Amino acid sequence: MADATNVAVLGTGIMGAAMARNLLSAGMEVRAWNRSREKAEPLENDGAEVADNPADAARGANFLLTMLADADVIEEAVQGDVLSALAEDGVWLGEAGEGSGLKLVVNNWIVGLLGVLAETVAFAEATGVDPAKFLETIEGGSLGLPYAQIKGNMMVEEDFPSSFSANLARKDANLVLDAAGAHDLHMGIAEAVVARFDEAIQAGHGNDDMAVVYRAARPDRG
Repeated sequence: MADATNVAVLGTGIMGAAMARNLLSAGMEVRAWNRSREKAEPLENDGAEVADNPADAARGANFLLTMLADADVIEEAVQGDVLSALAEDGVWLGEAGEGSGLKLVVNNWIVGLLGVLAETVAFAEATGVDPAKFLETIEGGSLGLPYAQIKGNMMVEEDFPSSFSANLARKDANLVLDAAGAHDLHMGIAEAVVARFDEAIQAGHGNDDMAVVYRAARPDRG
């Protein structure tokens, strides 16, 4: 049987790469794959093995983690050889749908964080506070999430190279609202952030990184 700490990570954008590095830091063996191989290659410096295809990444793995754009991309990545590779000695955890449910919960956390961060950066600028100083102040402390630093610097620099687009974030946020509605749960914060995403997308920023929601929070929207 394969080493129980062997993990395959499919999709190594900012979130996928961070997951892979956390696993490596915990002493696990990681094989990573990304459709654009150059996005996965920096993980080699952290000790990961970069695979040429999803099946090679999954072969012998006990756990398969995906951080891909949508269900169609996931299906394309894991069908056929990947399922065969996992079937050799893989372990599946939980009932069908449990992974998707957890992903929605994580997505809601991300959406809420982005919305508050965007308004905080906009508020700092509007009140004459250097938002870069805000990020510097929280960095390294309990409030200074690395993710907030990454997205906050994008907002401060107004440079939004896409690792996960506003269009995709809006889609995921809508799935959160649909799931909440099915359980009679009102998600006021998520609804407010979705409205911000809609503003940014309507202003032509749908393909920019989801941090571009900041532009809908500024007084001079656009």
